[in-house]
Amino acid sequence: MGGRVVSLTEALGSGAPTIASAVGVQLGIPVVDREVLLRAAQEAGVSPETIEEAERAPSFLARMAESLTVSEEVDEPMDPPEVFLNLSVVRNERYRELIERVIRGLADNSEAVIIGHGSHVILREHPNVLRVYLAAPLRVRAARISAARGIDLARAEDAVRTHDVARRNYFEQQYNVRRNEAQNYDLCLRTDKLTFETCTEIICLAVTRIAGA
Repeated sequence: MGGRVVSLTEALGSGAPTIASAVGVQLGIPVVDREVLLRAAQEAGVSPETIEEAERAPSFLARMAESLTVSEEVDEPMDPPEVFLNLSVVRNERYRELIERVIRGLADNSEAVIIGHGSHVILREHPNVLRVYLAAPLRVRAARISAARGIDLARAEDAVRTHDVARRNYFEQQYNVRRNEAQNYDLCLRTDKLTFETCTEIICLAVTRIAGA
C-alpha cells in the first residue's frame, strides 16, 4: 500500500526542485523526477529522451519529422500528412500511458515527492496524494532562472514563456485541463510571497494531516 505522496507541479522558476528536496528530507521520503522517465523507458525499451519527448506537446513540424521514421512500415499509398500524424499521436499516447502507469505504481506502492509529469492529474482521485502547485510572477521566475543558468534576464524570460506555453498546450491537449487552475490542486502556494522554507513547512504539515486522517 502507498503512504505519503506529494505531487509537486510548478510554473518554471517557482522553486520546485529546492522545495521538493526539503520536503523529502523533512518527511524522510524520496524525491522522484527523472526516475519516472527512466522507469517508463525501461518498460518501453527506449531511451529516457524518447519518453521525455513524448511528454511535450509536439508541434506540427515535430510530428511530421517523427512520422518520417515510420514511413517505411506503411505498405499502401496514403496521404502522408494525415496518416503520419496519426501514427505519431499513437506513439506518443503509448509513451504517455507508460508514464501514467509508473506514477500510479509509485503512489500505490511507495512514498514519494513526485515532481511534475502530470502527476497532479494522473493521481487526482488517489486518497493519499497531496497535489501542490507552486507559482510566482514571471519576472520573479525569470530572475531565478537567469541566476541558476547563468543567462541574461531577456533569455531567461523567453525560456520561461516558452515553457509556460508548451506545458499549457500539453495539458490542454492531453488531459483537457488547465495546468494553472487552482481547482486541479489541493494546495497552491506563491513562492514570491512565501519563502521556500515556509512552503516546505506548509506542505509537510498538510501531508501529515492527510496521513493521520
